[in-house]
Parts: sequence; C-alpha cells; structure tokens
Amino acid sequence: MQHIVPTSTATSTRPDQRTGAEPALTRPARVNAILDQVEAHLPHVDPDLQERGREALAAARTAEAPCPVYRDCEAVGPHYDHYNHSGRGLEVTDGTGESILDAGFAALSSDDPHERRPAVYLRGTDFDSQAELVAKVDEIRRMLDATVELGARVFADHDGHPEGPQDLARIDEQATDGIGALISLLVHRRQVACRVVPAATPLDESDGQQESSAAFSLALRALDVALDKAPNRGQILDAIRYIVSPEAQA
Repeated sequence: MQHIVPTSTATSTRPDQRTGAEPALTRPARVNAILDQVEAHLPHVDPDLQERGREALAAARTAEAPCPVYRDCEAVGPHYDHYNHSGRGLEVTDGTGESILDAGFAALSSDDPHERRPAVYLRGTDFDSQAELVAKVDEIRRMLDATVELGARVFADHDGHPEGPQDLARIDEQATDGIGALISLLVHRRQVACRVVPAATPLDESDGQQESSAAFSLALRALDVALDKAPNRGQILDAIRYIVSPEAQA
C-alpha cells in the first residue's frame, strides 16, 4: 500500500528521510524547461517587461503542480505519499449525504517493498492488484443486480395485494396477544408490589383471581383514556352500561 517515488523521476535535492528516496516532482520536467527558456529570453525584451516577467516566472516556479507519478493523486507540490479519497464518481451517498459506498487509493513511501505497492480500496477492503479488484467489482455488480430483482419482487407482491379482511384478522390477533401481554405484566406488578410492601398489599389470590384483577385494572386504565379522548363522554358511558347490563337497554 506504500510507494517510493523512483529517484530518476525526482528533481528535489531533499531526500525522503524515511527511505532515502526523492519526493515526487513539483512539476513535470518539461514545464521547468519551458520556464528556463522564457527566463533566458528576458534580457532581450523591453526593460519595462523584464521585472514583470521575472515576477511571473518566480510565481510559476513556486506554484503547486499536480503529482507527476499518479495521475489520480490528490496531493500537490512536493510530497512522498500519494492518495485519492474524494475522486469524482467514487462515492455513493444516501439522502442525508452519508456514504454508502466509496473507493479511492493510497500509495505510501516505505522501506518495505510490500508496503510500497499502491492499493485501491473499496469501502473497508484493500486490493493490491487489478485482477483482484475487477473480480470483486464484478461480484458487487451481480449483487446489485440481484438486489434490484429482489426489490422488484417485494414491491410487486406488496402492490399486488391490497389490504383486506385477512389483514383485519391479523391485526385483531396482534391486539389480543398485546392485551394478554399487558395483563401478564400487571399480574407481575402486583406480585412485585406484594414483595416490596407486604404489609400494605397482602396477596393470597389464586392465579385466576390475580389475572382477573389485572384485567380489570387494565380495563379501568383503558376506560380512563377513552373518556379523556372521547368527544362525547355520554356515549362512552352508555356503551359501558350496555356491555355490563344489556337488559337495561332493552
């Protein structure tokens, strides 16, 4: 994953203290040659332009130039390590900007030949050969195609089966199970209360009596919510009277 720039391609006289290698070119050699030619002709131009020409040349010689070793390297100017972590088209994000999948590369200077080899990464996995990278990308393509096919089946099944009586039955079953779970929870609470405050809450009821008491407590809580939310409390109370004593409404 790390890379030493060959000394034959470097122009800097400051070696890499870690490896002895020269850093990457600050600009391609041909650019320096052009600047040298321009500077050589300055004495032959109008004196008023010579100073401006020298200032422009000085700025050009010190400008940060692209990496001459890796065309996709983001680093500019003198550098030893090469990388690209924000290449165009190398990241997919969700609706909030969070990364779903990203890719890039790194090539770091090192005295270890294995670590000098560049690596292309895909999310959290590094690849040090093109063949390995291509094989994994092909596998991901197949997975993405399978994902699209899965979504087509799932959404088609959902859209092709609108809600019906079977859904009401399923919801009723879930509600019944939920009520049973609440009753069991209230029974457990009564048992815990007896252990916490035994003198204040004596409990010598059978299991059936405990369940009945818990169910009644749950009904009272539900009734309290119904009366609080109902626009017409009288209708709620009439319904309760009918449930308790249907003969009274005859």
